[in-house]
Amino acid sequence: MSRLGKIPVVIPAGVEITLVENLLTVKGPKGTITREIKKDIAVT
Repeated sequence: MSRLGKIPVVIPAGVEITLVENLLTVKGPKGTITREIKKDIAVT
């Protein structure tokens, strides 16, 4: 595994993250983005 994969991602205040099935949605003051995450990638 890569070393970058072990580093936690800091979520700034005012940003909301939702993970449903394999769909990741990030909402913040600048807008919303939705991305599909491959099933073999673990997001915790």
